[in-house]
Amino acid sequence: YDGHTLHNSSAGYGSFVMPSVVVVIIQQTLLIGLGMLGVRRRELKRSDKNILVGMVAKMLCYMIIYAINLTIILGVVWPIFGFPYEGSISAVVLLFALYVLASASLGMLLSHLFRQREAPLMLLLWSSVPILLLAGVSYPREAFPEWLYILGRLFPSSSAVNAYVNIGTAGAGLGDVIADIALLAVLALLYFIAAVVVERRSARIK
Repeated sequence: YDGHTLHNSSAGYGSFVMPSVVVVIIQQTLLIGLGMLGVRRRELKRSDKNILVGMVAKMLCYMIIYAINLTIILGVVWPIFGFPYEGSISAVVLLFALYVLASASLGMLLSHLFRQREAPLMLLLWSSVPILLLAGVSYPREAFPEWLYILGRLFPSSSAVNAYVNIGTAGAGLGDVIADIALLAVLALLYFIAAVVVERRSARIK
């Protein structure tokens, strides 16, 4: 018998779970951070004259910060620990660009739900484990109830985890994960529009 492991060649738990955990961490740190920043901004009573321009500028800042973080994670940490990576760089760049956009837009939208700076940390930190499970990491998605599966797809992490594991571990191309890419683009657009509408409404109330 001569066996060949196709993807997780080391058969290690870290190689299996770390890609998914890193993707969820990106979303959760954005949601928690932007929730706390949103409360702080309202406490200082700042208002942008042009809300749309201000939000686009913030989005660019978030993308630059996370581009640096992801470059360190995938370019330095991954090789040090020997985690498998088989995908193309261009596919991963497009995936994470859409993912950060969708997560940041959701974070700006959710920030209006909180009135104390500690609230996002207490509420969103515990949700990391359920969100990780909804992404289908340690429990197969096929075993989810349909309503729970749909709920999980509302979080950008579910699509991003599936796409990144397929690209990074299995060497899939963009065409193989086009459904996840398209859903991330739709979520990014919908959440950003909703965040702009809520921000404008909040400014008018002030």
